Amino acid sequence: MPIVKKGTPEKVQNVIVANEEFEKRWAALKTKPVRCVKCSKLIAKSSQGQITIQKKGLAAIVDGSGTADIVCSYCGTINKFAF
Repeated sequence: MPIVKKGTPEKVQNVIVANEEFEKRWAALKTKPVRCVKCSKLIAKSSQGQITIQKKGLAAIVDGSGTADIVCSYCGTINKFAF
């Protein structure tokens, strides 16, 4: 069995990832925040061609290519995003 090296999977070859929680945290680091253009509040998160919107226990995932108009719940500004 090879020795487990510390580091990110992209930078280190022959890595055995024994912890599923590490995989979840690593995927979370790849996400980018989607913020309102007027008030800079967090509206959604985008990663790998999809946008995830969460608000008070509800969640929506938009996958594919196209555009989305998201109304900010704080200031009411219409934000247009291409993904």
